[in-house]
Amino acid sequence: ENNRADTTVEVSDRKAKVLVIDHAPRWDLRFIDHAIRRDTTFEPTVLLTTTLDGSGKAATGTSAESTELPQDAEAWAAYDLVVLGDVPASILDARRQEALVEAVTRRGVGLVLQPGGDHLPQEYVKAPLEAVFPVKIDTAAGAGTAVLAAADFKPLTMLVTARGAMHPAFALSGDASRNRQKWSEMPPFFRAAAAQAPKPSATVLAEVQPPGGRDPRPLVVEALIGNGRVLWIGTDETFRWRRNVGDPLFWRFWGQALRTAARRQDRPFDATWLVVSPARCEPGSPVFVELNLVDKDKKPILASTQTVVVKAGSEQSLALQPGGRPGLYTGSFTPESTGRHVVTHDAPTKLSGEVMVAEPTRERAQPGVDRETLQSLADLSGGAMIEVAEFSSLPYRLATTSIETRASLEDDIWDTWPVLLLLVGLFCLDVGIRRLSGSS
Repeated sequence: ENNRADTTVEVSDRKAKVLVIDHAPRWDLRFIDHAIRRDTTFEPTVLLTTTLDGSGKAATGTSAESTELPQDAEAWAAYDLVVLGDVPASILDARRQEALVEAVTRRGVGLVLQPGGDHLPQEYVKAPLEAVFPVKIDTAAGAGTAVLAAADFKPLTMLVTARGAMHPAFALSGDASRNRQKWSEMPPFFRAAAAQAPKPSATVLAEVQPPGGRDPRPLVVEALIGNGRVLWIGTDETFRWRRNVGDPLFWRFWGQALRTAARRQDRPFDATWLVVSPARCEPGSPVFVELNLVDKDKKPILASTQTVVVKAGSEQSLALQPGGRPGLYTGSFTPESTGRHVVTHDAPTKLSGEVMVAEPTRERAQPGVDRETLQSLADLSGGAMIEVAEFSSLPYRLATTSIETRASLEDDIWDTWPVLLLLVGLFCLDVGIRRLSGSS
């Protein structure tokens, strides 16, 4: 009975148009570029600003995919998501910044910000783009560079928050504690943006412990700003997560983060919808509800709270609080029993969403790889343990000659009385026949 699981699958034939902008081919950008091109759910455009001339157009003789950096809100709004790396403010000038802010806040374009320390975020403090930052920048850190730099012998570590443990970007299983533990064990890094604190409308998904034992700083932060969703990823060293395992965890995070932040046709800001996430979890893990309400004129419905009903055998009411924009309401509940939990809202139209709550199977109880046991098994058997990155060498490691082994087995045949009596009887019969026949 533990070989069956119910889940929910979202199917879409629409590709999200993504514009990735960076100033130099950083390691994170290289691996994101390779992975996003292999993902059939994205239509990516990658632009290096080092290939642009002073006007923002591709310099003669370059092979840049985009011939020009977007200049107005209409050009930015042609994309569902913009990923902005360590781009100098001299290239992304105030006019372009204002247009990008308008595309995010009014057109619902998603925005992912990944600082690098050289330009972003310190060059954008008090600039138009700072309005969509989900964090406050500490320009006093690192001698005014807005960067937390760690010593070689004491690197930085990521600590996933309780809210981040069930966020789609960090979702590995239906159990929040296992998600939190797994992501908090990621390889350490040496540089992060000096975000001082989250803005009031933002949600901290992961933190970083700065040098000197100070209070944790926001590292991964999400916020709904206007009609768009903004995600702040405060380090450009997520490529270190690929150590020994390659792309699975690296792209699991980036792929899900980009899908979450991107503008979606099925969840526009000017339509009514209800979303329950995650689609599957275990008892005791939080479930999050987002409700977007507009009237017949597509204007946001404003209220102090909105109420939804959670049905799982019995019914209970859940009050949702206003979210990051007018018309959006959010809340959460923690299911304690297994089964299908249905969330409904009746006005102005009938809306519903559901989550499947199930106990973990024994196969998923300890999903991590026990390398020490595998290495011991390989040593005892005369074999070898290879990592995923070495998988292509497997055919050359297989032995081509036969191996002959000999083994002796000893067993005690006097272990039962019937056997002993049988053998004694046969011996006596042999002696008697010999004496009677005179052959003895």
